[in-house]
Amino acid sequence: SEIAVQHLGKEGEYIHSVYHGWISKAIEMGKTSAAVPGVFLVDLHGHGHTHDYIELGFRLKAELLNEISNEKVESRNWRSIVPSSAKHDFTMRHLLKRRFGTNNESVKEALIGEASFAGCLSSQLAKTATLADVQCLPSLQRPYPGRLGYYTGGHTVRHHSKTKRVDAVQVELPISVRTQAEERREAATIALAHGIRDFHKLHYSEQGAATNNGSVATGEIELTDSEEETSITCNLNVKATTVQIPQLSPPAPPPPPPPPPPPAAGPPPASQD
Repeated sequence: SEIAVQHLGKEGEYIHSVYHGWISKAIEMGKTSAAVPGVFLVDLHGHGHTHDYIELGFRLKAELLNEISNEKVESRNWRSIVPSSAKHDFTMRHLLKRRFGTNNESVKEALIGEASFAGCLSSQLAKTATLADVQCLPSLQRPYPGRLGYYTGGHTVRHHSKTKRVDAVQVELPISVRTQAEERREAATIALAHGIRDFHKLHYSEQGAATNNGSVATGEIELTDSEEETSITCNLNVKATTVQIPQLSPPAPPPPPPPPPPPAAGPPPASQD
């Protein structure tokens, strides 16, 4: 969308502003209660790669995931995400800091463990025989893409996860669950909905915050927020204040095109006499 706006006229800019304005408004509505620890944004897409994995994009490059899973690259592990340049783009960094911590096992659990979004979605996929061949990428079953096509996540999840207390994931559904038998499509829809529900209940609901009893996982190093945001409160026992997100004011729509010119005058009609 960034590239499109650069090359299109006011129409593209207007659509872009309205779209992100709606998302910002929804985020603001989700943060109205101080008891809600955060907001989880899901950007749903469909990929055209030649595999049946559901791609989960957290703005982590495929090369980084491959290196983490490669035992020969000793300098890389899950903890490498935190001190690397990827940390400011990592779209789940607020949850990582608030609930998991930043040591190697904590980061792994946050991304592909049972309590992660991949874990919740994988659990739901495993319950349906028609989806037995569908897995998440990354996940415990497939923690790295290798040479497979993989979308890391685009502007929407990157932009809105810069907001305090907002985490985001880009979900890319494979062709097989979008275009094949109706039973398979419906099963995938239900599995995705239930996976989102389970993950949200664990980490973003008032019930999940109460279950956590105010405890915060501690890591080996501090995870700082990016320059676009200020630090967030990690102790859930501290009463949070509602953050007011400025509402985008989309520009007025472009004026309608001028009416077409009147038809050119032709020769007078031939006489019927």
